[in-house]
Amino acid sequence: MQLEFEHTWVLVLLPIILAVMIILNRKYSRHNKSRRIGEDIVRSIVMALIILAISGPSIKKTSDITTTIFLIDMSDSVKARWSEEIDFVKDAISKMPGNNKAGIVVFGGDAQIEQFVSDKKAFSDVQVEVNSSATDLEQAVSTAMALFPDDSAKRIVILSDGAENQGNLSDMTSSISGSDVEIKMLRYDSTVEKEVYVNNVELPEKISKGDKFQVKVDIFASESTNAVVSLYSGRKLKDRKEVTLQSGDNQLVFADKGVEDGIKSYRVTVEADKDTVTVNNTYSAFTNVAGKSKLLVIEGDSKKSKEFQKVLKAANYEYEVYSPSAVPNTISELMQYKSIVMIDVFANDLRKGFLNILEKYVTDYAGGLAVIGGENSYALGNYRNTPLETVLPVKMDLEGEKQIPPVAMVMVIDHSGSMMEPTNSKGGPSCLNVAKQAAVNAIDSLREIDSVGVLAFDDTYSWSVKPQAATDPEAIVTGISSIGAGGGTSIYPALEEAEKQLEKIDAPIKHIVLMTDGQDGFKEYDDLLKKIADNNITLSTVAVGAEADMDTLEWLSKRGGGRYYYSDAGSDMPRIFAQEVYLSTESYLVNEEFIPTITMQHEILEGVFDNGSPSLLGYVATTPKQTAQVLLESDKNDPILSCWQYGLGRTVAWTSDGTNKWTGNFAGWDNYVTLWRNIIDWTIANTDVGEDTVNVEQNADSAVITYETSKYDENTKVTAVMTDEEGNQQDVKLKAISPGKYQGIVPISEIGVYCINLRNQNGEELVKNINTATAMQYSKEYRFAENTGSIDDFINHTGGRIIETTKEVFDTEIKGAKRRTKLAELFMIMAILFFVLDIASRRMSIDWIVLIQNGFTKTTTNVAQKVEEEAEKIRASKDTKKHIEHNGHVEHNEHIEYKESIKHKEKIKHKDNKKQKSGDRKIRKDTQKKQKSQPTTIDTASLLKKKDERNL
Repeated sequence: MQLEFEHTWVLVLLPIILAVMIILNRKYSRHNKSRRIGEDIVRSIVMALIILAISGPSIKKTSDITTTIFLIDMSDSVKARWSEEIDFVKDAISKMPGNNKAGIVVFGGDAQIEQFVSDKKAFSDVQVEVNSSATDLEQAVSTAMALFPDDSAKRIVILSDGAENQGNLSDMTSSISGSDVEIKMLRYDSTVEKEVYVNNVELPEKISKGDKFQVKVDIFASESTNAVVSLYSGRKLKDRKEVTLQSGDNQLVFADKGVEDGIKSYRVTVEADKDTVTVNNTYSAFTNVAGKSKLLVIEGDSKKSKEFQKVLKAANYEYEVYSPSAVPNTISELMQYKSIVMIDVFANDLRKGFLNILEKYVTDYAGGLAVIGGENSYALGNYRNTPLETVLPVKMDLEGEKQIPPVAMVMVIDHSGSMMEPTNSKGGPSCLNVAKQAAVNAIDSLREIDSVGVLAFDDTYSWSVKPQAATDPEAIVTGISSIGAGGGTSIYPALEEAEKQLEKIDAPIKHIVLMTDGQDGFKEYDDLLKKIADNNITLSTVAVGAEADMDTLEWLSKRGGGRYYYSDAGSDMPRIFAQEVYLSTESYLVNEEFIPTITMQHEILEGVFDNGSPSLLGYVATTPKQTAQVLLESDKNDPILSCWQYGLGRTVAWTSDGTNKWTGNFAGWDNYVTLWRNIIDWTIANTDVGEDTVNVEQNADSAVITYETSKYDENTKVTAVMTDEEGNQQDVKLKAISPGKYQGIVPISEIGVYCINLRNQNGEELVKNINTATAMQYSKEYRFAENTGSIDDFINHTGGRIIETTKEVFDTEIKGAKRRTKLAELFMIMAILFFVLDIASRRMSIDWIVLIQNGFTKTTTNVAQKVEEEAEKIRASKDTKKHIEHNGHVEHNEHIEYKESIKHKEKIKHKDNKKQKSGDRKIRKDTQKKQKSQPTTIDTASLLKKKDERNL
């Protein structure tokens, strides 16, 4: 047992404080010397206990208990050994000696406690689950250290191949060495037979556009095998090689050329005849192709961008033209372009996935967007409630004084047998299915204040959706989906039924859309068309295929005040139905000549309209959003050119066209090129790194993003957005880890190239906006040939050793741990008790010295009396015995008299004792009466007089 003090220097204060306390008590105490001494003793004890408590006293006692923590590696690199590890631990625990305890920790990429420390000699199987795609020995050892009791010797037994690929075990060396922990390890071999994996792909970090470069591939094979190695750039296969891999490392070289600007991703795959694990057969990499700012131009129909391309060429832009169905649909592909220009594009024609990433491209990666109008754009392009409407500075619905009143629409759809034919010669969906999808698109364009009905006909008719308010789109879509194939074709009865039902509806705008692919020979529509006109109903018709009665349908639309459409494939029907919702109001498509009005000064307009403006011939009506900047307006106060900042990106809405149908006068204008150069330049943000640095490192299943900048203060906020190739996005806030250095961790789950946008903000002000990327690989857990030097260093520096059998687990005695018991709390409790005792003595006027002395005197007297009484008894006994022996014949009555005389003497002594005690009590009472009779107030004059007498 060993007594220790945590703050030894505090003990130096003890004699000083005691001396000061005693001096002050003697100087200011009014009590007699005996009582002052008692007070000094009690208060000294209190102060000594307090000082001792502050000094942190503790007692160390050596323990005879040993605790062993087993660390079981359940990572994939030792998957073949899992059952062997479990059997080893079972056997070892069953043989655990007495005074031993054991605990179990299971680890991989993380660590979980399988069994807390216990003296039970039983272990069945591993129940917890860990991330098997990595090995983190540091976390495993750290978890074991937290499990150890303080009062036992400590031992860690590691069962692993030691292939650490996450964490840093060397960081635990010092804490292990300073804790007297014994380390033992059962080492497994992680070599996997028949294994091939891509070890690395190396290519330049940056290249100039047009440069040729090499893609170097490093592949490991555990034995010789045939394999096919493929190189992909994005989704495109660049090259493929059939090779024979030799045992060990193999190097291959591919060649490529930097054609496109921006981040270019690569992927290498290997398919080998002899291979076991496939997760490590793919490796991703990327390079940054530097060139001029490039634009992505999306044209609605073929050659619609022909006239606008002349403007881009005159402005010296590099651009690529795509059809809506071929546009990029991943962030990494889209980030090759600084800005996007859309020319009269119908939203439903865009490639699936493009609209899903468009908002991310603009708001998170500072992408630009300029949308040019036309008859297939904005509301007519079905932009309503899509990401296009979200990122643009205008709304599709007209509001305020221009708000469209309620619309009632009935769609009359032919579902005769011929409508089951495919839309084109190559097959594809039937005309009826396309028509049903078109009706669904039209429902999406309606508002809750509008009404809709769907009437299906063949040689008869039936309501698939009875006329009703468009408040429950799902129910309406269900009704449309129920339309099936029918028989012949009879148009008139269906049109007549549609007119009758619309006549009953109270709506300012009523419209019928008729779609058929056949003819019935009936021509007597005059009476019906008169009713349609008299009830302010308009009629549009859609002819599908060559078998339709096109002449009749066109005549019906003209007489009905609507529009006529012809489609030989049916693919235009979704667009037609969606547009009819808006065209029926005659408010969205404006075909009038006017001179645009400048509403505000903006950098886009600098040097453009100094000498006036040409006229425009039309546009698509929209409504500006609240925070949008409207730069040009029509004579009806509709926005023509508007812009705004959306997230990190900027977007522009030009509601006139780019085909020169409405902008013919602008096309020949000298400042037209300047206008579009200003517009596009404004949408392109600066995302260069500059003097700042961004570094991304992979740590097993997470990416560690580190950003350093010289522009920072207490208001600096750094955030990052990380997007995978599928468009899945994660946000992370980077924390300051040192002045100007920020770091954040993002979990990752897939191999591939991730795009990263990093933002440095001072409050709400954007200081820096950086776009970069990182390639995330499979876990190093599957690089089975990696060396395991870290575990070797750990074993050496901690004095550990390698074992092979369960007997070696407990074959050594460990220096017992010293259990520390702290005494500060005990000393403080004792100090409080003595302090209470001191208060009580002052309240009750107890003189501890007198009390102790009286107690001692009383005890001594009692002891002396008892000794005298015993001696007297002994003498009496001896006298009696002698008397009996000397006078053996003394009569019995004489003996009795003698005994009575002895008792009489004892009574006399007892009375004397009682008198003495009574006298003592009387003396004490008299003393107390005298003390009480003394005055309690201080006679100041008397005290001063006595002081003067003493001085004399």
